[in-house]
Amino acid sequence: MPYVIPSSELKGKYVMFQVSFIDSWLLSSSPVRRLFLKVMRKSNNPHRHIVYAFGDHYDFRKKLKILNLLTGYIYLVDRLGRIRWQGFGSATPEELSSLTACTSILLDEK
Repeated sequence: MPYVIPSSELKGKYVMFQVSFIDSWLLSSSPVRRLFLKVMRKSNNPHRHIVYAFGDHYDFRKKLKILNLLTGYIYLVDRLGRIRWQGFGSATPEELSSLTACTSILLDEK
């Protein structure tokens, strides 16, 4: 079950990107990619963007330490684009507490 920080705490100060890396050469081919993007839903939430990246992302994934393509990863990024918190897989209660604390600190920054 995904963990969601209550919107009253977020105060409209966030943007969430859900990124899917698609490394398959077949799915990355132009006709299949166009069909794939046409079928996929767009988000109605202005704070949530769903993005698809096609092609070889090995170097990018290596820098972000994305080792397992079958696992979900989460990054909390500040307004300057610096990673302030990262996690993967199912979160423990301690990880959720840490994420919430880091998020609160970033939201309070001016």
